[in-house]
Amino acid sequence: VESASFLVTVPEVVDGAWNYDIEVKTKESTANVDKVILKNDKENKASSEDIGDTVSYKLSGDVPVYEEGTTGLTYYMTDTLSKGLTFQKDIVVKGAAEDGTETVVAASSYTVAAKQGSNEDNATLVDGQETTITINFTYADIKNYKKVNVYYSAELNRYAVLGNAGNPNEVNLTYTTNPANKETHTTDKVKVTTYTWGIAVDKTGKTDGNSAKLAGATFTLKKGEATVASYTYGEGNVPTVTEGDAVTDAQGRLYFPGLDEGTYILTETAAPAGYSKLAKPITIVITAEKNTKGEPTGTAAVTADGKTLTTVTEHEYTFFEVGVVNTKGFTLPGTGGIGTTIFTVAGIVLIAAAALMFAVYLRKSRKSAR
Repeated sequence: VESASFLVTVPEVVDGAWNYDIEVKTKESTANVDKVILKNDKENKASSEDIGDTVSYKLSGDVPVYEEGTTGLTYYMTDTLSKGLTFQKDIVVKGAAEDGTETVVAASSYTVAAKQGSNEDNATLVDGQETTITINFTYADIKNYKKVNVYYSAELNRYAVLGNAGNPNEVNLTYTTNPANKETHTTDKVKVTTYTWGIAVDKTGKTDGNSAKLAGATFTLKKGEATVASYTYGEGNVPTVTEGDAVTDAQGRLYFPGLDEGTYILTETAAPAGYSKLAKPITIVITAEKNTKGEPTGTAAVTADGKTLTTVTEHEYTFFEVGVVNTKGFTLPGTGGIGTTIFTVAGIVLIAAAALMFAVYLRKSRKSAR
């Protein structure tokens, strides 16, 4: 930033004598920008989420100082969301004083433009494309603040990248450095990242020692009481949420992308005709690796019933794979269900018949004894 004008007296009097050796230091003001994710009452550089979760952001830019009356000044932030993040169009700007006290900045003091490719229409943003947001400020309206803080949110969508690469969001700041010739400077980008992971079920059927991919097996995946949606991948690997039951495809595959860390229960609710289903659910645990600040790094350890899972890359996404094997036969009834009722009634009938036959036998024996 160009220094404000000031007067210097040469020479100057120092200790009663003229001093011609004068050092002049300009009074300059530069600006930087920062970005954080707001979660759990903390400012973070990374987070982990489920698909559909909201990620809250804070952008913070220094307000440079110029000579009073300077006009034609540039000051704007450029924020870029990767394809797995959907801008929620909920920007709020607050000006921060020296002591950190914030005041809401009027919407008339800035403009917001969102762009996807050549599309600059804020109203028609779509999932699966990188979005660039530009917040352009009227400097005269923010010059008395120490910083300007921009708050907004994005939803982690079905195109979210799974695993280490994560879903980054970057910001930089462009501002005037020399008002006389309109020179500007753009800061380095500051990045934050949101991570998520995915599970792929590999379903096989075993007959006489031979295995084959098994279509038509139905599963549920739950986290607590919430049921997790499964997805299919069509032309161009476009993810589509499954309506209704989660069923393995012709290759015996079933996908659950976009999972936060935590404990999940995978239950087979129906096996293909002629096969027995799993006797009990599988417990899957996703544990995110954290840095010294408690923020996820993108790496995760995933287990199924205590056994470590490895990853596979399919449809351009990386999943942790869970193998599930069905064998030929039928599942014996467990607790509840019509099967249990049938067996119970049959048992009672058999016991009653046996008792009746025993009574008849005793009566005949007594007659013979006479």
